Amino acid sequence: MKTLDAIMYHIAGHGVIEALADVLRKNDPEFVESEKKYLAAVEALRRELPVDMQPTLEEYLSAHEKDIISRVAYAGYLGYRVNIDNFHHPVMIDFVHLDTIDYIKDHIIGHFPANDSAAEVCDAFYRAMPEGLKAHHEAIEDYFAHMECSGPKLAHYAGYIIANNILPWVVPGYRADYSQTAAFAAETEKYMGFLPL
Repeated sequence: MKTLDAIMYHIAGHGVIEALADVLRKNDPEFVESEKKYLAAVEALRRELPVDMQPTLEEYLSAHEKDIISRVAYAGYLGYRVNIDNFHHPVMIDFVHLDTIDYIKDHIIGHFPANDSAAEVCDAFYRAMPEGLKAHHEAIEDYFAHMECSGPKLAHYAGYIIANNILPWVVPGYRADYSQTAAFAAETEKYMGFLPL
């Protein structure tokens, strides 16, 4: 069971946030600044919030994380799926040249029960915050907005690359499409400025 727990930690747990923050910290100077402000805001709220506030600061931060994890996991799954779909129907799949809004299915992402319950907690926390502390809210929102914008795009690419490595073990006859992989890598790097893997 510990193996399953470890896998889930990296696919749908706090490990997603840690890995995403590491990638962004190494590649996005704006994220580094955002993270500094986020950490300062969290520290200030830990000192200044009423001890009996509901929801708690930890519940609020956890809700934000769950929202990001849901978005990243879904985008990674879509990257994996487009890889196998391309194997089965190579003429039909040209997602590399689509806008990211289309291939990440922007109309669906963020509309799962986990996202809805996270939004409820975040809204309740903001409403309960003392007026004088609401300035810290912006720094926290900005930090998670960086993750929300970059995370799904990076996860979609990572899911595709992971599929290149897993599918030969589980799909008879699977062969990676190196032409599409190279095109996807080039588009991702052009858009993001770096590759996550």
